[in-house]
Amino acid sequence: MLVLAESTLTLGHSAGPEIDQGALLRVLGEMPWFPTAFLDDRYVTWTSVDGRQAEAKLRVNGREVAGVFAVGEDGLLETFSAVRYRDLGGGKSVLTPWSGRYGDYREVDGLLVPHEVVVSWRVGGEDIAYARFLVERLEFDAAAPF
Repeated sequence: MLVLAESTLTLGHSAGPEIDQGALLRVLGEMPWFPTAFLDDRYVTWTSVDGRQAEAKLRVNGREVAGVFAVGEDGLLETFSAVRYRDLGGGKSVLTPWSGRYGDYREVDGLLVPHEVVVSWRVGGEDIAYARFLVERLEFDAAAPF
């Protein structure tokens, strides 16, 4: 993972299996924003957990992660949960329950997609939200502005 300021100044650079696992789980958890990706069985496979939950596995370049999506009464994805590496600092990380909650679904180009996502770590038996995404605009297959 490479973090740059203004595309020039390196703020952070990390690599390794923990970073790979976290990045792939983040992609899987963000797929409700581009839901047709769920249908590509070259990368994503599904296993039913029960009537309202299914496990999705994402495979990319020999790496695989899994998480559980839950569907609400309205048939839309409501939550995502997985166990992900959480950075403790000092080069240490620990597997920790991680989840996302989706809401405020709106139609974009014929697809219902969430416009609000809240992401949390479960630490000490408590969900601790650390990010809230509010989408102002989504475009699919838009031409690059440059």
